[in-house]
Amino acid sequence: MSRSREETIKEMKTKGYDVLVIGGGVTGACIARDAALRGFTCACVDKNDWAFGTSSRSSKMIHGGIRYLEMFDFKLVFEACRERRQLLLNAPHLVYPQPFTFPIYKGDKNGIFMIESGLMFVIPRGHFALIGTTDTYYHEDLDNPFATREDVEYILEAANDILPRAHLDKADIISTYAGLRPLAMQEGGEDVATGKVSREHRIYQGRSGMLTIAGGKLTTARSMAEEMMDLVQMKLLKEFKVRAKRGCVTKNRPILHVPAPDTEARVRALSAKLKFDDDILFGLFKQGTEALSVLALCDEDPSLAEPLGPTIPNIKAQVRFAAESEMARTVDDFLVRRTEIYYIAPDQGLGVAPEVARIMGDLLGWDADEGKRQVEAYKRTVELSRRYAT
Repeated sequence: MSRSREETIKEMKTKGYDVLVIGGGVTGACIARDAALRGFTCACVDKNDWAFGTSSRSSKMIHGGIRYLEMFDFKLVFEACRERRQLLLNAPHLVYPQPFTFPIYKGDKNGIFMIESGLMFVIPRGHFALIGTTDTYYHEDLDNPFATREDVEYILEAANDILPRAHLDKADIISTYAGLRPLAMQEGGEDVATGKVSREHRIYQGRSGMLTIAGGKLTTARSMAEEMMDLVQMKLLKEFKVRAKRGCVTKNRPILHVPAPDTEARVRALSAKLKFDDDILFGLFKQGTEALSVLALCDEDPSLAEPLGPTIPNIKAQVRFAAESEMARTVDDFLVRRTEIYYIAPDQGLGVAPEVARIMGDLLGWDADEGKRQVEAYKRTVELSRRYAT
């Protein structure tokens, strides 16, 4: 079992660190990883869960950003293409090629041309599709963004224009979500269309000396972290005489739990004995070598090999593993950010939430009232995703 969140917090109260990272999204996680690999003592904190904000509410596409060429953002496109290649090498269980089809329309006079007034995409997600996106300024609650009725109607209309035989309407929607893109704008304010604002990142130093990084993309998080830690490394040496043990090593270093050559074969063999279907198997593969740890739990307790539900591509052992080894502390943590149940289950996981609460509660010491509170809190999360319909 890995150290629990509670054990880590207890240690943090009595120990000093070279680097404190505030924000546990992909950028913060990459900075913390880079810092630790350079030999610095480092702590990373977030006011909610890991990837609670923008990082869990994106398309999850790792891409080169070709569309930014129209803004002559050559540096960003080069950086994104380079980082995409490295992620394919360093995290093959999480990043894999996805074929794309670009719609081409025939004009009356101008021959063939492609329409792109804001990028629309349809991405396969198992048996379903992720369709998006809107790109607008936001002024509401930063902690609870949601897809509005206008957002949903715009996306449905655009999707039906591109795929006229689909005949999509609100009845086809399983779930919606919205995330906030932290763009770093130098001038122009909201007179500048969001699609025209550069996705390049910026690093700022405040009066207190704290360094802040804003902007950037999911794809470029590693290189953003490298740039930030180069500055931090110089600052620590100059101001505090704290020296790094080594420079940045993240470019060619595999992500934790990258499968070994025999991992897939072992997972397949064990899964076959338990008669798991392909959907469960695919979810296990995404856990890399940790899939074997999940399957070991099934060996200890055969009841944990049971699926959470007839339409849920996850087993009970994954709930236990998330609570014991992935710092999941709420039903939301598991259903939204440790799995994709919230996004792909026909009922968004409402039917299995009580069972998830039961398994987590047994491990985390919840009483009956706390279990009920956890389920009610998850219901509110689902209600927010359905707010567009009210």
